[in-house]
Amino acid sequence: HATYINSNTVLLFDNGFAGLRNYSRIVEYTLDETNHKITGFKSVTVPRSTFCQFMGSVQKIGGNYFIGGGSEPYIWEVNATTGAVIFEKKLTDNSYRAFKY
Repeated sequence: HATYINSNTVLLFDNGFAGLRNYSRIVEYTLDETNHKITGFKSVTVPRSTFCQFMGSVQKIGGNYFIGGGSEPYIWEVNATTGAVIFEKKLTDNSYRAFKY
């Protein structure tokens, strides 16, 4: 699940990969599209280093990330700078994406 959060920054829910990186994370890439370069990178690990093997989503709302755990039945809101959990909800089943309006 990838979205632009401004004209040059892409926000991505990165599931990870079993055996290589067994946790999911949120990444932001700042891009220089004219010169085809990544000029900035930021990564925040999903709470409790959870491995969401498939699906999952993220929104950036102000200074927070709103995360849908996909194959792990959780919804989190975390501080985008510190990774501190602001809200957590365990679901009864997995979800493809979660959105906050």
